[in-house]
Amino acid sequence: MVRHMCQVGADLQLTRLLHASVTAAVTARTGAKRGARTGGRTDGGLHPLGWPRPSDVLRLWRVAHLVHVLRPGSDASDAGRSAFRAYEHVLTATFGD
Repeated sequence: MVRHMCQVGADLQLTRLLHASVTAAVTARTGAKRGARTGGRTDGGLHPLGWPRPSDVLRLWRVAHLVHVLRPGSDASDAGRSAFRAYEHVLTATFGD
C-alpha cells in the first residue's frame, strides 16, 4: 500500500513539474519545438526502477491540467491555448502515447 501511494505521489509531482515547465515556456513565448526539446530530456531507463514513463506523465498531464487550460471558461487567452496545444502535439510526437 505504501509503495503504491509513493508511486502515485511521484506521478502527480512529475505531472505538476511538466505543467509548470510548459506554463513557464508558454509565458516566455518559447516555441513548442524548442521548449520541448530543451525541457523534455528524460532518462527512459528509470522506468524499471519504478519511475513512470514519460508517456504516462504526459497522459496524466492532459487530464489533470491541460483540460483546464483548454476548457471554454478558462482564463487562458486564445494565444495561450494555442501554445499549450502546440506543446501537447510536440510532446506527444516526442514521447508517444
